[in-house]
Amino acid sequence: MAPGGYLGPKLLATILFDKFGQHLPLNRQSQRFKAKGSDLSVSTLADQVGAGVLH
Repeated sequence: MAPGGYLGPKLLATILFDKFGQHLPLNRQSQRFKAKGSDLSVSTLADQVGAGVLH
């Protein structure tokens, strides 16, 4: 993700489902993404969750 960019709708849906549907904390999601080669910080995920819930 580029600085100031946004996550695509499918990735955002996955993050929201894992957080609210599977009760997977954002720190564990961040670790999982990092293990797969995508460095998404907890603060980035939290910002996107906040934006996704509001829309």
